[in-house]
Amino acid sequence: MHLLFDTELMAPVRGWLRRAERLLDPAPVTGAHAWFAAVRAFERCLGGDLEAARDWAERAIETGSHTDPAAAAIGRVAQARLVILDGEVERGLELLGDAGTASSDR
Repeated sequence: MHLLFDTELMAPVRGWLRRAERLLDPAPVTGAHAWFAAVRAFERCLGGDLEAARDWAERAIETGSHTDPAAAAIGRVAQARLVILDGEVERGLELLGDAGTASSDR
C-alpha cells in the first residue's frame, strides 16, 4: 500500500503483487486475499484499467466482509473512487461516506 499510494512506483507494486499471487493459497480464503484484491484494485485503477479495478474492488469488499473488515473498507474506497471517475461525483462521495462509516462500525 505504501509503494502504491506514497510513491506510485508501479513496477515494484506489480512485482510485489505477482509475488503475493504466487504465495497465496487459493483456499482457504483469508484476509490476505482481501488485501491483495484491494491493492490490485488501486493498481489497476492507476494503470487505467477501470473495468478490472471494479472487479478487484468488488472482490476486496466481498472477501473482506468475511475475513477482514479493514480490507473491505479499502475496497469500498476504491469502488467509490471509480464511481467518481465515472462522473457520478455525488454518488461516489456518498459511497466514500459509507466506507468510512462501515470501517468505524467495527
